[in-house]
Amino acid sequence: MLGALGFSYVLLRFFDAIKAVIDGRHPAPNLLQTVNYLVPFHMLAAGPIQAFDEFMEDPGVPEPLTFELAVRGAERIAGGLFKKFVVAQTISHVFLTSFRAHMPYAIIEAQFYYLWLYLDFSAYSDIAVGIGTFIGVATPENFNNPLVARNIIDYWQRWHITLSQFIRRNIYIPVQVSMVRRSDGKSELLIACTAFFVSFLLCGLWHNVNFRWLLWGAIQAAGLSTCYAYRYYLVKKHGRKWLNARQTNTALKVISIAITFEFSVFALAATMYDWG
Repeated sequence: MLGALGFSYVLLRFFDAIKAVIDGRHPAPNLLQTVNYLVPFHMLAAGPIQAFDEFMEDPGVPEPLTFELAVRGAERIAGGLFKKFVVAQTISHVFLTSFRAHMPYAIIEAQFYYLWLYLDFSAYSDIAVGIGTFIGVATPENFNNPLVARNIIDYWQRWHITLSQFIRRNIYIPVQVSMVRRSDGKSELLIACTAFFVSFLLCGLWHNVNFRWLLWGAIQAAGLSTCYAYRYYLVKKHGRKWLNARQTNTALKVISIAITFEFSVFALAATMYDWG
């Protein structure tokens, strides 16, 4: 399983490098650069997906490892190991049944499965960042407290950040720009929603080529489109200043976080639960 995941990350890096060279942002990398970018051992299992632009901007010779950096790297590795082998494993053994349980426990299990996935996945990223500190390889952060995201757009700026950025620069923006040119800038809302669906249907199929992950992609795209359309409507009716003021309302923030959390749980459970 890890081998298949690692290969899929290599494919995304390969695509990012090819596009950067074709767009003229960078010259073609030499053999050593190609190997170092495509198969970084500490980022193969679960990412993150370093952008080729960031890789090419890194200095060839890293700065000397200081005591402070070493402590910081060790803390990230230790924290990741604790998350994965203590907290995530405890949740897995105590609460998860591989979705063999029936309702209503399946609803409870879905909550814990989402928490387990976040802890397990972010643990890999913590370990990768920590190892990157020791070997002098800039390793991008992949998570930024996604459990407190207040809407699905905010969520994708916090969850699997490097995948979200890859989708944005390589699928969403090209689709959006192409449609804007064809429509002379009209139908902004329709264009954005179409770009969301193209992007996340492909993202779902990247995870696994089956109906369940295609459904996950469709659910994510529907959530993003709804959120974008709602924000578009509020800005048009009340103005951005009014919307920004609403962001400071504590009650609305708590409700928004809870809805976003449950939406993410539902989207994930839809790919796991045996609805038959």
